[in-house]
Amino acid sequence: MPDINSTTDDWVSVNTLSGIAAGTRIKIQNKTTKYMLLLEGASKPDITDFSGELITNLHLHEASKIVTEGSPEVWVRNKKEGEGKITLFVQEWEV
Repeated sequence: MPDINSTTDDWVSVNTLSGIAAGTRIKIQNKTTKYMLLLEGASKPDITDFSGELITNLHLHEASKIVTEGSPEVWVRNKKEGEGKITLFVQEWEV
């Protein structure tokens, strides 16, 4: 599966960008040197929302996350506005 990219400061849907349906167990890996935030929910979070689970960069231990089966849509964004491009590797994940 190819990497997915986004250049917006807003929340983006991992499911839409990857083509993997919401509710599918997935693994997401941050492939940048920037920190990202992850939220799960049926609707897109507000652009002013900086809450969510932290996904660290490749230099630290939490550069990837497993989203469990049955979860709602998955949204990500840069932790800091103006950080530029997001690059993620996303794949269906089996136990």
